[in-house]
Amino acid sequence: MVTQKPIILVCAVCLIAVITGCQSTYRTLRVGPPTEYTAFLPRHELLAPQPETFPFRRLWMNKQINWQKYQYIYVAPVDTSHLFKKTTWEKINARVLTHEQFDQGIQQITGDVNQISRFMRQEFIKALKKNSRKLGITVVPDSFPGCLVVRLALVKLVPTKVFMNAGGVVANIFMPGAGVVANMSSAGVVAVEGMLMESSGRMLMMFAEQDKDTVTLVDVDGLTWYSHSKNIITEWSTDFCQIIKNPNYKKVKKSFPAKLISI
Repeated sequence: MVTQKPIILVCAVCLIAVITGCQSTYRTLRVGPPTEYTAFLPRHELLAPQPETFPFRRLWMNKQINWQKYQYIYVAPVDTSHLFKKTTWEKINARVLTHEQFDQGIQQITGDVNQISRFMRQEFIKALKKNSRKLGITVVPDSFPGCLVVRLALVKLVPTKVFMNAGGVVANIFMPGAGVVANMSSAGVVAVEGMLMESSGRMLMMFAEQDKDTVTLVDVDGLTWYSHSKNIITEWSTDFCQIIKNPNYKKVKKSFPAKLISI
């Protein structure tokens, strides 16, 4: 007979963690913060560690910003030229193994990167437009003098191991809670480096972050290659809008990195 204890235990842990929202829980469930940076960020040594609950755990903010003078913002196409070399685990990712020809695999990955980079730009534009009135800022199609410019770089993209998550969903039917193990071991990772600057080049803000799939009991999103990466990017765009032009930005908190169902 199948026992319900595993699922009850997982639910209890998630509930307690959501209520407490403690740093240690976030640290356990999130992938570690960035430890290396690309040449995209001109002064990455200025990046300072932030709490585990903060959306971007590496951040630098210019303390001499007069936010009131900025009324327009432009989001530049996302840079993909700084993608980190693949680790051994990433090299055996199922997304590559589904192709018999290496060249075909490279072409597919290139297509994936281009798709996600376009999605990232669109999500930041969408979030800024949604928050336009609140921020007192208008998104424009091109940069011009006096305009704010958002520059983003996609520096890491590892798709979810779909075949492992499929097994986790099936296992959940027979042993509730098993999907959590599959979800954690098959998690994809996406990393970004970003800058907010004046059109003149004056730097106002820099950030870097990498996140993995949200820990989920029943993970339907995980049955597709990049659903979680897209969810993470969408959350980054929302968090970005909460941070800029906000004197209390340090109080912004990332959503809890675990949930019962992801669909």
